Formats: sequence, C-alpha cells, structure tokens
Amino acid sequence: MGLGVLEMSNGNVGAARELLGEALERAQAVDDLPAMAGVQTNWGLAEERRGDLESAARLLDAGRALWHVQLLRRFEGWAVIALHDVRLRLGDEQGAQRALADARELLAGSEDRAAERYLATKPALSECKEPHP
Repeated sequence: MGLGVLEMSNGNVGAARELLGEALERAQAVDDLPAMAGVQTNWGLAEERRGDLESAARLLDAGRALWHVQLLRRFEGWAVIALHDVRLRLGDEQGAQRALADARELLAGSEDRAAERYLATKPALSECKEPHP
C-alpha cells in the first residue's frame, strides 16, 4: 500500500493504482477488514490529492463502511472528515453536511484533540443547531 501511495504522490498514477489494487486484493483474499479499510481510505486520500474527486469519494465511502462494521469509530470519523471535504469540492453540499454531522457524532467524546479542533472550525449544520461539544 505504501508504495502505491508513494507512486501516486510522484505522479505515476497507473503504477499507483496497480499497486493499491494489488494491496486491496491481498487484503480481500484473506478477509482482512482492517487492511481493506486502510487501503481504500489511503487510496481515497491519494486520489483526492491528485484531484480525482469522484474516485476519492467512492474509495473513502468504501473505507468508511468497512471501519463502521468493525466499530472503529475514530478511523471511520477521519474517513468521513475526508469525505466531507471531497463532497464539498464536488459541489455536493447536502452530502458534505451529512458527512460533517456523521463525523461529529462518530468523534464526540473520542478525546481526539485534532478532530475536535478540525470540527470546531466548521460551521453548525444550521442556525438552530449547534455541533456536539
């Protein structure tokens, strides 16, 4: 997986996707849910950095779903934060707001100071609602 992300950052998109696809296939072959979630989440982040927002959204959502079934809320929350940013850039305001609300719910009480700082910079979902403390 790391080599795939490195190739992506160097602009070698074809090689990166091949390496990341292989990493995902290996994780799937042994039903390694944490590895599957990690590959898809990191691949989504790499695609976001490259500017392929549709692929990023699809991969981040898939990674999020796998974190969810494992009850790994903190990892899921960060995947959803990334998904929020991607959806905003895609012009999907409703999807972005749903993701932001989900991230707040997932990370509430997590004691993740970086997540708290990030979420504190985002506006409330509406004028009548305040984000979770």
